[in-house]
Amino acid sequence: MKAKMKEQIKKLASRKLVRSFIVIFTGQGLASILGLLAILFIVNGIGSEQHGIIVVTQTYGLMFYNFFSFKTFQGLIKYLTHSLKNKDYGHAKLYIKWSVILDIASLILTVVFGLVLMNLVIEWMGWSIEIKPFVTIYMIALLFNIQGSTIGVLRTFEKYNYVIFAQIVSSAVRMIGWGILFLLKGNLMQYFIIEIVATLTNNFMLIIYSFWTLKKNQLLDFYKQKLTFDKEFISFNIYSNLASTIDLPVNQLTQMIINKYLGFAANSIYSIFERLGQIINKLGEPINQIIYPEMNLLIADKEYERAKSISDKLKKLMACVFGVVAMLVLLTNQIWLGWFMENPTAYVFSFILYLAFVSYTNGTAGVHNLFLALGYIKFTIPIVLAVNVVYLIVIFFAVQNFGLNGVIVSYIFQAFAVVFIKEHILRRHKFTEYEKPVKIKKQKRRNKHA
Repeated sequence: MKAKMKEQIKKLASRKLVRSFIVIFTGQGLASILGLLAILFIVNGIGSEQHGIIVVTQTYGLMFYNFFSFKTFQGLIKYLTHSLKNKDYGHAKLYIKWSVILDIASLILTVVFGLVLMNLVIEWMGWSIEIKPFVTIYMIALLFNIQGSTIGVLRTFEKYNYVIFAQIVSSAVRMIGWGILFLLKGNLMQYFIIEIVATLTNNFMLIIYSFWTLKKNQLLDFYKQKLTFDKEFISFNIYSNLASTIDLPVNQLTQMIINKYLGFAANSIYSIFERLGQIINKLGEPINQIIYPEMNLLIADKEYERAKSISDKLKKLMACVFGVVAMLVLLTNQIWLGWFMENPTAYVFSFILYLAFVSYTNGTAGVHNLFLALGYIKFTIPIVLAVNVVYLIVIFFAVQNFGLNGVIVSYIFQAFAVVFIKEHILRRHKFTEYEKPVKIKKQKRRNKHA
């Protein structure tokens, strides 16, 4: 019996998906621990308020980055997978070249707009002028944040270990640097420089690893490929950019709504929920990183049912995870929840609601990945736009009548509505690739005397 069980475990561990999951899960877990230690050093070294200046600076820069970024890794994984499967290396190099160009263009726009609007935003937000050098340095550092192309290449070739190692090294640089500054009683600018160094370390490592991967697969000369306009690839990236841009202001408005109607304490509680919810995210994120390339491979082979089954299994897995975590919270919250907030018993139900939201979004990530892999991205923008308009109406009512619970329920409604519509579209098309309707030109009526 033991020998059979060992054989089953060995067989399971040998599977590609399981190996990739173990690498990402353990790597991200280690990076998170290092990150938590780093936070302890900086908060105790310069205090929460000065640490908040670094957080606000990052938020400002990433707001522009998320607005302009094309999220090219999604399109690159989809189209690069297909071209490599068909041994069409010309198109593979073309997709990589376009991805790099779009990344660089979006980074230039990010930095230009971020610097041009900096004084206006600082004045509007009522920030001290002392934040200006921090914002300027961070915006310039964003020029090296070429994560779309690098992540796309590394995930396509299943080099998850490279991505994770870069995260671990970056977290280690941050933790060691901030730890030394804690002992030496360093100032805010010194802590900020360590943050920049850690961020650049991650970015440069991803660039180097991508070059190695491309060289190994004889694709490093992609820059020599003649640049031709690929309508499908460019359209996919534009739709991806627009879809993420539509979602951006909704997330920011939600935080503002919480603050307006519930106060700063509610913002703090919700922030704690997000941190504690990382327990589930650390399980869901590695799976989601793995299944998108895998789905594209299956769809390239026309194995639609197998691609759909991955999405279905993910839902069941995360439902089980939520059940276990929710039960543990109910049984043990009196022991540990008070460490994070006052009057913890008042927020047990809210926390379980939030865990349900996180579990649902992680569990249905397979639907979103399948939707993209099957080529339905053009439907994403109207879906997200329509759902978010309704969401903003609902949350104003919910937050005033049901408090923080209303906010979380509104988030669940938003996530459920998007998934429901996407699944409805996929069912109508029988979970197969989207085919554009062919326009049939009408034949000119022949002259009857001809």
